[in-house]
Amino acid sequence: MKASDFEIDPYDACPCNSGRKYKFCCLAANKFKRHGKFPIGSVMMYGPDDKVTTKLVAGVMLDENVNENDLIMETWAEPDVAANPRVLGEIRKFFAAHAVKTVLCPDGNQGCPHEEGEGDFPAGGDCPHCLFWVGKQGSGAYDVDDEDETHEDMPEDFIVTPRQPIRLVRDEEDPELDEEDLLDPTPGGWENDEQEGADRINAIIGEVSQTVEQDQDIIVAHLQKTLVLPCEVMIHDYLRWEVPYLNDRPWSPDKFALLKETQPSSTDRYQLLGVDRNETSTWMLFAEDIAARVQRISDGKIFVLGLADLRTVDENSPNAQILDDYDEWLMDQLW
Repeated sequence: MKASDFEIDPYDACPCNSGRKYKFCCLAANKFKRHGKFPIGSVMMYGPDDKVTTKLVAGVMLDENVNENDLIMETWAEPDVAANPRVLGEIRKFFAAHAVKTVLCPDGNQGCPHEEGEGDFPAGGDCPHCLFWVGKQGSGAYDVDDEDETHEDMPEDFIVTPRQPIRLVRDEEDPELDEEDLLDPTPGGWENDEQEGADRINAIIGEVSQTVEQDQDIIVAHLQKTLVLPCEVMIHDYLRWEVPYLNDRPWSPDKFALLKETQPSSTDRYQLLGVDRNETSTWMLFAEDIAARVQRISDGKIFVLGLADLRTVDENSPNAQILDDYDEWLMDQLW
């Protein structure tokens, strides 16, 4: 399963049950509910072992201030549920109904389908029905600090696999903007309104816009002339290797610090050194993104990240608006 499996097609039936196609019903209204990468959807898989999936849990996070208890959740449980096209269609409609813009789907089953501490098995214990997961899930999982320091028992993707580039499918072509509707592309004429960010980037590109790649050549040339460098930035989303910490997995702070020594982290601050169209990195979430070369302030290590994943630490920085605008523009192109 992959994130694109849960993207509703513009010509699917609208989830509001109006009988109309999604493109001609709720799609336009949903675009106004989106901001940055939010709402974010997630699909977690569970099964008696790591090969058979019998439970899918879909969740929606409306914004960055929502905690785990406030997630909008739906659950599907049946034999081989991940291969059921009806279930996948229902999840697509669930996400579309909540205007989900980005879908996260970790590889493989995350545990057994039974609930810890809610009648299936006691908190801190092992599920008596799924022997495969003994010592591997929930609060009863073993502490990796007590294991061999080679970390052979830790999930492979948690140790060494960075977030891989993905592609989002644009739902529809936006109508062309008239010149009079475009905002003044000079800093003094920019208003801090994220809905207008993509328009400001389009004003920089001008009428020569063709493909995303060609447009980005123009954007990079503009950024290389106008960015005030170095500039202190941070990653505004979590990287894939950090996700187990968000899911309350039993990895210790010491292990987190150890893994962070060779990997960029959203907990760090960086100096933005420059942007380029000729570099790529597995840390870039979107294959179409502009590469941003950054230096971690704490240890001086150099990483290549996606420019759309970065925000200035200082909101009053002269670079703050252009980074936000570029993120909005890229999302508009890919969605």
